[in-house]
Amino acid sequence: MGKVNINRPVHLALRDKSYEKFLELLKYSFDARSLDSRKKIIHSMVEKAQTAYDEGRFALRGIRGSRLERDFIKFLEMILDALQAVQFMVEHEAILQRDTGFLRRFLREDPRAVSDSKFSHRKRAAQILQEVKIMAGIAEKAYRKLREEELKNLNRDDKRRYAMMTEKTASGGKAGG
Repeated sequence: MGKVNINRPVHLALRDKSYEKFLELLKYSFDARSLDSRKKIIHSMVEKAQTAYDEGRFALRGIRGSRLERDFIKFLEMILDALQAVQFMVEHEAILQRDTGFLRRFLREDPRAVSDSKFSHRKRAAQILQEVKIMAGIAEKAYRKLREEELKNLNRDDKRRYAMMTEKTASGGKAGG
């Protein structure tokens, strides 16, 4: 039986480029930005983390992969979930910024509760994102080790394909596979 996942190097390259882009976005100051800016940044982060997760899973099609690689996929899933939680908090903040009347009418509460709610959504988003930054920082060494091991295990043609995909995606070219 032949090699089942001939596009593994392509998927690994796309996973790695997306994860690296996510890490770059994570360096942006988040909580001091405007709501629109935060929405754009978190949307991009979710997009990059989702692509890294998807491509990581595609890279494992037809093979078992190393324990480290499987653990990285689970790590990416956790990161993605946390980023989506931040995205929801930012979206809730946007809803409350556009209109709080519905909440006052529905809850029939003290107006402070509504303004506190706006603030708490922003604060929770910042807290979750801070935890993601910490996790990503701690994971850096394991990720570099995984990437090094995977590249070492690729044959010469697969290394060429990996390099070609990382160059294409780095220069903004369309990456296909």
